[in-house]
Amino acid sequence: DLGDTKTACLGDQITLDATFNDNQATYLWSNNSTNPTLTVNNSGIYKVKVFLKNCVVEDSVQVKFLTEPEVNLIDDQV
Repeated sequence: DLGDTKTACLGDQITLDATFNDNQATYLWSNNSTNPTLTVNNSGIYKVKVFLKNCVVEDSVQVKFLTEPEVNLIDDQV
C-alpha cells in the first residue's frame, strides 16, 4: 500500500516504498525500476506491481511537488 497522495516542496525528494516482507518478492515500477523503493522528485502518478509466487498486486500513488510561494515586500512606509 503506497498510501494516499504525497506532497512535498519542489526540490525535495519522496521515497515510495513497496517493500513486501518476503525476500522472494520482485517489483516493477512504472519507470521500469525493479527496486522495492523508488525515490522521486517530479509530480505524477507512480505505479508498482509486486510479484510473489503466482500472485501479482498493483498499487499507485499521486505525488505532487509544490512550488514555493513568491513573496514581494514593498518598501517600508512611514
